[in-house]
Amino acid sequence: SRMQTTGLLDWEESGMTKALLADKKIQKLVDELCEIVRRRYPEVEFEVYEGYEPYGIYIHAYADIDDTVDMLHLVSDRMTEIIEDEGVIVGVIPLSKKEKQVRLIA
Repeated sequence: SRMQTTGLLDWEESGMTKALLADKKIQKLVDELCEIVRRRYPEVEFEVYEGYEPYGIYIHAYADIDDTVDMLHLVSDRMTEIIEDEGVIVGVIPLSKKEKQVRLIA
């Protein structure tokens, strides 16, 4: 395994955390993960945000599904590669559209 030149701690310590969502490389990784999910779940809706525990970019992926495990299997290997190669978390969180409706009502 090679040394990370820009790891997660580097981002936080350098004050670049706010710039993470604006980073073109990060945007490309987000688009890539969303496209993988969209191929299998064309009706999917995404919400992308910065999270802090642990720090990274998170993608809520809402689809008409009851079992979210299949969606996670689609992207889990690529998410691991992104952590190893880029030193940053870009995580997909599969959710059913029913959960989104409950959140909107609450």
